[in-house]
Formats: sequence, structure tokens, C-alpha cells
Amino acid sequence: MGCFMLTCSISGEHYIGVTKDLDTIKQRIFFRLSVGALANLPSLQAAYANHGEDAFTFKILEFLPPMEETEAIEENLAILLELYKEQVPQAKEIRV
Repeated sequence: MGCFMLTCSISGEHYIGVTKDLDTIKQRIFFRLSVGALANLPSLQAAYANHGEDAFTFKILEFLPPMEETEAIEENLAILLELYKEQVPQAKEIRV
């Protein structure tokens, strides 16, 4: 679990998100983009449609250690997301 960033090398746009499952998030994002299922982020969906998957880089920004309590997980992911959004203020939030 942790925070990740997706960047379009052509437009320079950044998208930051958090997930409980860093092992599968990259595949989930690119699958959803490939079938047009990220319409809630039209700029990302359009960039993917125009430039393809090769125009994007995926980076894990930070791993969080496993936690037992659901409330602690959600709280820590929210804090992590806000920290990275402050570091990259032009980034848009991605939720998958």
C-alpha cells in the first residue's frame, strides 16, 4: 500500500494516487484507460487515447507498511496523498 504517480511525458501532466494494492494498480490503471473507463479524468483519458501507454511513466512514490486497522489505513493513505499533492501542486488526483 502507498502512493504512486503517473506522468505523461508528452503533456507533462502528473497524476497522483494512493492504493491499498501497489502490486496491481499500474495494470488496473492501464486496463481502465485502454477501455475508456477513466472518464472521470478526461485529460488523462484523452492523453492516453492520443499518445498511448508508451507516453506514460508509472512511479511508486512511497510504500506504507501493512496495517491491521481499516481506519488507520484510510487515514494514513489520505495523509500520504495530501503530502505528495503539496510536493507536486500541479498534479491531479487519480482514483481507480
